[in-house]
Amino acid sequence: MVVIKKVIFGTGRFAEAVLQQIGSSAIYAFLDNDEQKHGELFHNVKVYTPQQFTDQSDLEKYPIFIASSYYEDISKQLVSMGLIEGVHFFDGAALLSSEQLRGVLGISPDIEDEFIELYVKVKNYSMTSIERLYSLYQAVKYVVANDIRGDFVECGVWRGGSAMIIAETLRVLGVQDRHIYLYDTFEGMSQPSDIDIDFSGKTAEEEWSQSQTDSVNLWCYASLEDVQQNLQSTGYPIGNIHFVKGKVEETLLRTMPEQISLLRLDTDWYESTYHELENLYPLLSVNGVLIIDDYGFWQGARKAVNDYFLQHQVKILLNKIDFSGRLGIKN
Repeated sequence: MVVIKKVIFGTGRFAEAVLQQIGSSAIYAFLDNDEQKHGELFHNVKVYTPQQFTDQSDLEKYPIFIASSYYEDISKQLVSMGLIEGVHFFDGAALLSSEQLRGVLGISPDIEDEFIELYVKVKNYSMTSIERLYSLYQAVKYVVANDIRGDFVECGVWRGGSAMIIAETLRVLGVQDRHIYLYDTFEGMSQPSDIDIDFSGKTAEEEWSQSQTDSVNLWCYASLEDVQQNLQSTGYPIGNIHFVKGKVEETLLRTMPEQISLLRLDTDWYESTYHELENLYPLLSVNGVLIIDDYGFWQGARKAVNDYFLQHQVKILLNKIDFSGRLGIKN
């Protein structure tokens, strides 16, 4: 039987775990972006940079398994070299057991295997941390267990990773009749205002202007078709998932659910976040869940939340998930 030789992108603990699954005899080469490792042997196999490897071999001949926590960056690099995700390169995490993933990704021992399986499916379609994805997973379970009525709403979707967690968790729980509303431009980031500054003092306008093209903004760009395909892969009834394209300031009033059980806001800027709270928070059920993804990263998002709560005398404890995310229960 002919064994197809494989390439592992990475030379750390993650790569060692993937190597255990594949077997050293099936490895053709290791890749690493650290040029100082070029020419070294890793488990008796030579290490190359991607460019050095392509100079002497046909990269398309060998399936590449990315064994790194920087999957998104590496996948972009490989795509720029003409390779296709799912055809020429794959996520090495999909080969690992929950126990192996705990070790290489530093996942806390109290996190359920069920979540880890879902996390591996969605992590490459989300920019949020594992802590925020886990809190979303738990929030969906909480909503279902306590029969909190209403639909699930996310503003700011990117490639759909967080929405996939919602859909996958509902599916695992045997729930198929809840509706999920997804609001996004599906053309990248909308233009920020002067108040949209991160906590290091960098303006959002700087990166936004550098990312702008004639048709889309490449910052957080994902097409509607890409997101629809990702959500369809969850197996959740696609007819219950509503994709609303455009700036929320222009689309919300035309397409709002009657009641919301979980509201996740991730559009980053002051104007969009305030508009979302003004129109959607009143629809959130008592005991429903509010998640603000960038409260601790973008000053505009934080100010929008604080301004809305102050002006409408909302009394809610926003619990810190990680450096950026916050979660609260409406009372």
